This record gives sequence, C-alpha cells and structure tokens, in this order.
Amino acid sequence: MANADTSRRMLAGSLFLLGVDAAYNVYGGTNSSPQTTELFAAEREHTLMKYVRIGGIKVFLYTIIASVISRSWWPLIGGAMVAAIMHTLYRHAAKCGKQAAATGTVKPDDTRAPSTTYETTRP
Repeated sequence: MANADTSRRMLAGSLFLLGVDAAYNVYGGTNSSPQTTELFAAEREHTLMKYVRIGGIKVFLYTIIASVISRSWWPLIGGAMVAAIMHTLYRHAAKCGKQAAATGTVKPDDTRAPSTTYETTRP
C-alpha cells in the first residue's frame, strides 16, 4: 500500500513539473524578457503585453490538454502557477518602465548601455 502511495505522489510531482516546464517554455518562446518589457514599456506596452496574454492562453490550452490526457489536475496547477507569476512579473516590469520613462531615468537608446557591437582589427 505504501509503495502505491509513493508512486502516486511521484507521478503527481512529475505532472506538476511538466506543467511548470511547459509554461516556462511557452513564455520563453512567445515573449521578450521582462527586462525588455521594462525598457520599452513607454512606447510598446500594448504589443509587449499582447504576447504575454497569448502566452497565457497557450499555457492554459497545453496544460488543460495534459490534464485531460493524464486525468490529473497537476499539469494545469503547475501551468497556472507559472502563468500567474509571469503575468505579475510582466505587469510589474511594464509599470516600472513607464515610471522610469516618465521621470527620464531610463531610455531604450541610453548611451550608457554597453555596446553589443564588437569591432575586430586585422593586422
């Protein structure tokens, strides 16, 4: 009896992590980073947040399907937890970005940012 209980708990934990992993993969493939959202919120918040919402829809679709197939709520619970965290994170990033732009403390074209262009010289 204890062995069956242990197996059920291991399966539940695995299904939970499956939902978590699927959700993070969806957001990683759909969205720019929260840092990008913060940098460009003043100019492009609507577009940035549109993709956060699309990511949330995809997460719920995938984890609902996984929950139906597995006959377990755990994939949906894991995905919903990540969706809540990510939506909160992106809303916070957008809010901070708009506040920073309003005070003039951060601009996307800030010349203080390190350059990503590397020049090479040949002898």
